[in-house]
Amino acid sequence: MVLLTTLVAGCTVVEGPVSPRTIEETPATVEVSRRDITSVLVVPGNITAQPEVTASVPVDGRLDHKVQAGERVEAGQRVGTVGGSAVHAGASGVLSAWLVESGEDVLGDVPLATIRYDGLATQVSIPATLAYRLYSTPTTGAVSIEGGPAGISCTVLPLAGPDAEVSDDGTGPQFACLLPAGTRAMPGLPAKVGLDTATVEDALALPVEAVLGSAQSGSVTRVVGETRSVVTVGLGISDGAMVEIVDGLELGDVVEGIAPGLAAGTS
Repeated sequence: MVLLTTLVAGCTVVEGPVSPRTIEETPATVEVSRRDITSVLVVPGNITAQPEVTASVPVDGRLDHKVQAGERVEAGQRVGTVGGSAVHAGASGVLSAWLVESGEDVLGDVPLATIRYDGLATQVSIPATLAYRLYSTPTTGAVSIEGGPAGISCTVLPLAGPDAEVSDDGTGPQFACLLPAGTRAMPGLPAKVGLDTATVEDALALPVEAVLGSAQSGSVTRVVGETRSVVTVGLGISDGAMVEIVDGLELGDVVEGIAPGLAAGTS
């Protein structure tokens, strides 16, 4: 499985394909092992001023406003409740609008309010072709500004407005990576954002070169003594070097180091 990716390493953005080992460099067999895996999806973006982001809560229930539209709020402030769960402002700024009237029943994770952040952010769009890498809604990330500072930790929030949804041109969801106050940047500058999309601790894992497939399902060549057989495996997250195995293999199982059908002389 050849994965194209972009990695944020420390304070440096490193772009280009993850270079899998050649057949000669790859071990003949590898064992399923346990390790921590963190998936980082890196996408280009641009610095923007005072973006509008949404506030939501992952529960169903009746919405009660605690702050009126037009009032200033601080990050972490309770602005409403849904079924007893607090709706918090993810950013400091002005609560520009409520999208749902107080007293109405709402579903979990539906945008409830928009907040105009009072600083700078990096706005990014996720290509629809990479949407499968969003194992969960990202909440944190790191920004590297072209020609400027790099490795800036940021809070990630969904952008408000119709442009934040999947569009006909293949553009997926949009997010704002909120830059800390005092960050040296100006609107319009290009940047790269590494979105932390998932972390799994103590996961069963294999090198990506051993697995044919990239999302949810794949196959490997299992080795038992002198017998080799292609088996289907369930796939979880990947960091570009290792991929999580969620089904089909157990700890210590042995597979060929090259994915089925990729080694010379195989079909």
